[in-house]
Amino acid sequence: MSAKNKGAKGAKAKQRAEKAKPAAGTKLIPELAAMKFPAKMVAKLEALGEADQDTVLNYLNSGMKINDAYQRTVAGKPEQAQPEAGAPTPTAEGASPETDSAGQAAAEAAPEATPGAETTPAAETEQSGAPATQPEGKKPRRAPKAETGPKKLSAIDAAARVLAEAGEPMDCQTMIKTMAEKGYWTSPGGKTPAATLYSAILREVTTKGTEARFKKTERGKFSISKAS
Repeated sequence: MSAKNKGAKGAKAKQRAEKAKPAAGTKLIPELAAMKFPAKMVAKLEALGEADQDTVLNYLNSGMKINDAYQRTVAGKPEQAQPEAGAPTPTAEGASPETDSAGQAAAEAAPEATPGAETTPAAETEQSGAPATQPEGKKPRRAPKAETGPKKLSAIDAAARVLAEAGEPMDCQTMIKTMAEKGYWTSPGGKTPAATLYSAILREVTTKGTEARFKKTERGKFSISKAS
């Protein structure tokens, strides 16, 4: 084989190797990095921006498979439940004429009260017959149990407490560990408690804005908000 052919093959192999390498400076957020995915899927996720990786994580926490979560994120079309078209809304005007006529007949059949006529109390009428059955007394409601100890914190409330005590940004895995060590909150056995906490904090930041207890400081890390 000539030196020219060898050089051409070497150049092609080098180009293929460079294409296979992920783009410089891209990496997964810690919650996705802690999950096990095929190498091809990892390369696809690394090519996404941080916001898109957050979206993929939210889909995964909702029970979606990784391939579907990736495709949905790239397509940018989150699934939304839409109301069924053509469903008629019942209104008061839609009442049938038969119902109206039946109600009118019932009203006409009711005897009018005669002015000055005395009405016999029901109690006097029942004296001549069998005694009326008395309704059974309602069972007394049980008093609520008094709380003997402090109320247990939720994961996101415990995270806010940990961040306030630490006074510095933390990632979700460190928060989960610190919460368990201090006895604030312990995972009931979930496989990815850090990922679940990450989504909950991100949801509060997105929905409450400046009123949120948390703020994102850098990739995968949060701190307590001054507003809280």
